[in-house]
Amino acid sequence: MSVLGYLHDAMGLCEQAAEPASTSVRAIFLNCNSKLTGDEYRNSTIEIFPQLIETAFKSKNVKVVLAIAEGCTRISLNLDNRTMQGLGGVCTPVFGKITDCMNFLENPHNKQNLSTNQSGQLILIMQTLALSLQTLSIIVQYLDSAQSSKQPISELLNAMWPLLQKVANSPYCRQHDDVLNQLLKVHGRCVNSFGDVIEPKIGELINVVVQAYEETHHSCCCEFVGIAVEKFSAKGGGVEESFCQVIERSEAKRASLVTYVCEATTNPLLIHSCSRASLKIRLASLGAAAVALVREHVGLLEEGGGGGNRR
Repeated sequence: MSVLGYLHDAMGLCEQAAEPASTSVRAIFLNCNSKLTGDEYRNSTIEIFPQLIETAFKSKNVKVVLAIAEGCTRISLNLDNRTMQGLGGVCTPVFGKITDCMNFLENPHNKQNLSTNQSGQLILIMQTLALSLQTLSIIVQYLDSAQSSKQPISELLNAMWPLLQKVANSPYCRQHDDVLNQLLKVHGRCVNSFGDVIEPKIGELINVVVQAYEETHHSCCCEFVGIAVEKFSAKGGGVEESFCQVIERSEAKRASLVTYVCEATTNPLLIHSCSRASLKIRLASLGAAAVALVREHVGLLEEGGGGGNRR
């Protein structure tokens, strides 16, 4: 534990040491797992999680935060009946960061000036919010890879859902590229890995994504609904209809958008970016058609009596 304490202090005291120190912490958690989760060190291990997460965020280094989050999450899953306590130590500081960011954005004085406020404080708030969401995505990823029971997954989802909805319900957050992208990555990870747990909330979530697409036309909205279609289309619930809404809106706007950009600028990078976005939307549309064809093909095979015609 003294080594972990030393590395924790190094992350906070020296910017150049933060990244190698976080890598070392992760390595210790993975390689000394059985000892750190044993009776002698279990309590101390759990106690150091929030300290490591807080110090990692202070470094403002994405690699540092994600390395610490991975190490703490993976060792938490070996704490047996104290897994939720361990995950709580990892997640609570992250939830606190999201709460602080949203409190700033929802403050009446700040809220009315968001569209014109480009201060360093606001930029830092949005960077912290995006990093916090990215950290939650990593935590969910390693919950999935461990094939853990539904209990920690359900409890974690119940704890973070109100915060995710608060972010999703903020027009400013939905229109911020990094925040929207990381928000939908968290949701996509939950849908893809823990569909049964998140299924009761999918209708509410799809509505948020469609609204975000109407406001931003961001390709990550199409990507998320594509994940939801593959996961839930057989169960109904309006997922396919929502995907069709996204595609129809993108089809109607794509040609006029490309034309407008090409006429308004001679900047080749801007024209190229617009063309790439257009291509992503077209690929998403083709993906929806492919999903429908696969389902139709599987249905025909089942009606025909099984897999005898498969190649």
